[in-house]
Amino acid sequence: MRGHRLEPYYVAAFSLYKLENYWRTSIDSKLKPARFHILLAARLLANPEPLPRMNAHEMERYCKTVMDTLWDASGAEILFLMAAHIVEEVAVKLSSRQYSHATVH
Repeated sequence: MRGHRLEPYYVAAFSLYKLENYWRTSIDSKLKPARFHILLAARLLANPEPLPRMNAHEMERYCKTVMDTLWDASGAEILFLMAAHIVEEVAVKLSSRQYSHATVH
């Protein structure tokens, strides 16, 4: 988009690339349908600060924090494992809650 910083797009693409590699090595592929939830959780874990506007200079600093984690192989793996675990835990809680409160219409 016109006026947007390029860093968030780079971070998003690189994050997806890293996550796709972890399906083969360390993250259960049953979570593939939740890939974008995992990416969001990973971003929030890597940098919990509020997301700056897409055209703000602060976006570069925000993205650098995330990229520092992604460039570190063990740090990135830990980040994605934690994110996947959180997403899986929430999914289990939501599904058990959904079925326990279901009503017949």
